[in-house]
Amino acid sequence: MTKGICYIAYGNTSLREARRAIEGLKQHVKLKIALICEKPTLMKGIYHIPYEDSTFGARGVKVSLDNLSPFDQTLYLDADTRVMSPAILYGFEVLDAGWDLVIAPSANQGHNLFAHIDPKEREYTWTQLTNPFPLQLQAGVMWFSKCDRVLEFFDAWRVEWNMFKQHDQAAMVRALQQHPLRIWILGQDWNSRRGAIVDHYFGRATA
Repeated sequence: MTKGICYIAYGNTSLREARRAIEGLKQHVKLKIALICEKPTLMKGIYHIPYEDSTFGARGVKVSLDNLSPFDQTLYLDADTRVMSPAILYGFEVLDAGWDLVIAPSANQGHNLFAHIDPKEREYTWTQLTNPFPLQLQAGVMWFSKCDRVLEFFDAWRVEWNMFKQHDQAAMVRALQQHPLRIWILGQDWNSRRGAIVDHYFGRATA
């Protein structure tokens, strides 16, 4: 059972943020680290996964992590995240206990649900959901295992994302409705600005 951490970085800004993120991560964990990018970088000790992509915010890469990650269990981190504690390894313990996906909710809930999603996709999403009060998840920090249920979910996530090819969160909720997973929900400290476990500088990798 291989365990490792994946980042995605396209463009100079994203690569700069990924370098900073990886430097900080190494202070807390000793796991293998993979970087999915257009071409190998000069970062030592990193497993590079060359992959050409031109999709919006590299979202096409994120929804293909099941195919691109070399690990049986993967922690995916956005390039603009900063790991602040070795407690980050807890997510792997949850996967070992039999859960499929470990993730934190988005700050956008209730009236702000899908607020950042294009209106056409937002309207379409509401027509597809049977749950009148869905939970929006934040996919910038997530652990997943490569099992049949998760692979089926990723297949559906790709299909749903390809309908609009913009942000990934509404597509994720639609895919989870089709292929429910055993999901362990974490608190905001695991994925938020000034979070105690993961400090997420939202948008800095694309600034």
